[in-house]
Amino acid sequence: MGSSILAIFRIMSLEGWSGFMYLYLDSAGYVAFAYFPVLVVVGNFFLLKLFLAVIMTAFDEMSEIQADKIEQYDEQVIKNQQNSPPNLVESVKIDTAKIMA
Repeated sequence: MGSSILAIFRIMSLEGWSGFMYLYLDSAGYVAFAYFPVLVVVGNFFLLKLFLAVIMTAFDEMSEIQADKIEQYDEQVIKNQQNSPPNLVESVKIDTAKIMA
């Protein structure tokens, strides 16, 4: 079972698949000409989807971590603003119209 899975993986990855094809042709006949192109196309499509799924999962995890960090930073900024003393410039409003008159 393990050697057959390894053989299928080698065929899908296109590493040394021609040796398997000739062995299979000798044992199964010329029907194998349909098996190998289908296995290569479908297998490569499957491997591509698997690779993209792993990448998308990693990106989703990183975006969730980044969103959590941004939320924590925003909460810290709000706490710092609430705990800081009032700005004296804003608390003392000078009416420039009365000064100029």
